[in-house]
Amino acid sequence: MSADNGFYVLKTPKVGDASTFEFRVGYDQGWFKEGGFWDQPEPELMLRVWGDSPVFSSQSQAKRHARRLVRNWYRSGLPLEYGTSRVWVDVPFPATER
Repeated sequence: MSADNGFYVLKTPKVGDASTFEFRVGYDQGWFKEGGFWDQPEPELMLRVWGDSPVFSSQSQAKRHARRLVRNWYRSGLPLEYGTSRVWVDVPFPATER
């Protein structure tokens, strides 16, 4: 039986500056598999997976956060099939009403 889950580091261009990026870390089960370029991002799914994540200004910060989440996940004894993978899109993260 497959766990079909993982933690994903999302890379998006910043609003108003496509040459600068921001990063978020989220958990998903069954959608992204091994990560990669997401050519048709769905705003609702982006918000569901990464909407509660802190925003990081560097990929290394996001990866450190993801590693902490993975360590805690493994300590809980739950299976994690894909570990940490990267997902990137060429559109800014959807606006949230917070």
